[in-house]
Amino acid sequence: MHHLFIANDAQGKGIGKQLIDESVKRFGTPLTLKCVSKNTAALQFYLKNNFYTVEEVDANPPYHLMRLE
Repeated sequence: MHHLFIANDAQGKGIGKQLIDESVKRFGTPLTLKCVSKNTAALQFYLKNNFYTVEEVDANPPYHLMRLE
């Protein structure tokens, strides 16, 4: 999967957490993803859900490579 977004009006309803939980259930860990650095709401969401930043990549656009163990 390359991109995954939750519609603005559907955010804050637990859908993102359900997607993470289902991904762990189906694929196990570790899970890795990229999160665009300026998307601070997404970064906070992933950190809250036990992801951590492996590397901050200076690309165009800059992003965080994140991992869930």
